[in-house]
Amino acid sequence: MKVLFIGLGGIGQRHLRNLLSLSKNKLEIYAWRVKNDNKEITNTLSQEKSSNIAKKYNIKVFNSLNKALEIKPSITFICNPSSMHIKPAILAVKSGSHVFIEKPLSNTIDGIKELVKESEKRKKLVYVGFQLRFNPVINKLKEIVEKKEIGKILGVRAEVAEYMPGFHKYENYKNSYASKKNLGGGVILTQIHEIDYLQWIFGVPKRAFALGGKYSGLEINVEDCASILIESRLKKIDIPISIYMDYLQKDPRRTCYVYGSEGRIEADLKNLTLSIIKDTNKVRKFQWKNFDRNEQFIEQLKHFLKAIKNKEKPLVDIKEGLKSLDIALTIKKSLKDKKIKKINYS
Repeated sequence: MKVLFIGLGGIGQRHLRNLLSLSKNKLEIYAWRVKNDNKEITNTLSQEKSSNIAKKYNIKVFNSLNKALEIKPSITFICNPSSMHIKPAILAVKSGSHVFIEKPLSNTIDGIKELVKESEKRKKLVYVGFQLRFNPVINKLKEIVEKKEIGKILGVRAEVAEYMPGFHKYENYKNSYASKKNLGGGVILTQIHEIDYLQWIFGVPKRAFALGGKYSGLEINVEDCASILIESRLKKIDIPISIYMDYLQKDPRRTCYVYGSEGRIEADLKNLTLSIIKDTNKVRKFQWKNFDRNEQFIEQLKHFLKAIKNKEKPLVDIKEGLKSLDIALTIKKSLKDKKIKKINYS
């Protein structure tokens, strides 16, 4: 099977290694790269200076996308900056390839209708990478909410706060896509996972309001802090959800608190714990001590490959990935205008 990678940085190399570990058949690996930097980036996002990624995995590298697509790949992984996702995705689908697009789908809705049209016309699967849907904490959270273990949901509070210059040990943060507006950076799109899992569990929101912007001294031209309020609807019940995001905390946090009429849920994705608290003397605790972060990427990849094989609708197809993008783009508009915005889904 021929597999093409468009972009082969940290996340692209992770998908490459995971794909090779799962494949029972021989794979031919190709890549279209602009920078043509062959350093290997480990799963801990550090640089393996003595390793040449192209030589190690026998990757044939193209400097032209059209030339790369002439090989007729079976699967194309799109792992370049967010603002550059849609055009190569359309071309890949037209060449007869299934496509895996790293989150977010894009930084704009431009071209997405064409991508949907072409993928449906050619019956090619396009998947958007939201690996937190395969995280055990998030799945337990969803299960508890669906079972109504804490009664009627009254409100949700989520946060994701981490120092952006520490995201990638192998590059200067000022060169990262996450720091650049033209590449689709900014904390809202970069940390869109929270928006995705919240709408997946609690329903798509109707409106949003956000305050924030660039508050730090980081050398970036995107927002590094956002306080967001969205109104979701789950089974005819409106749910207020607050989200706090920033690029600034050197002691990272990733949590979600769900408040119900009969108790609350406290989920911690960093420490891999979840508690159901009914009263002071009635607490159920869950912990995933041996969970490796890469497992959620592997499970996601298994799901993607199974969907292709069985011709099934995947968990996050284009239309599902577009929901989270629509919400994120509306939040960005509210941040700019400082007004409540109705969310119009594409």
